[in-house]
Amino acid sequence: MGDTYLLHSEGELKDVAAEAVREAQRLGFGTPLVSASESAGLKMTVHGGRPEVMAKDGAQNLTVKLYEHGRLGTASSSALTREAIRKTVARAATLAREVESDSDAKPADLD
Repeated sequence: MGDTYLLHSEGELKDVAAEAVREAQRLGFGTPLVSASESAGLKMTVHGGRPEVMAKDGAQNLTVKLYEHGRLGTASSSALTREAIRKTVARAATLAREVESDSDAKPADLD
């Protein structure tokens, strides 16, 4: 299939997610839901039946969901650096502690 354009390996994405979980737990959240992802590929633009532009296309994302007493805080980042992980978890924690309680805002059972 040719060249790969991903910047992170599966192991590195697992490390990003694990670091976010540890940071959330350090802040007192016992069941954080964390997603770290990356996608990449090629994008071809055709105009008037003729190929015009070929470009690498991709994205990375970290999403953190934290639950506290019926409150849900969600934050995301397109950066996967340690500083971005810390800031994303902190934003989710602030929201989880400040939004109004909602009895439906709870994580799914993990059994």
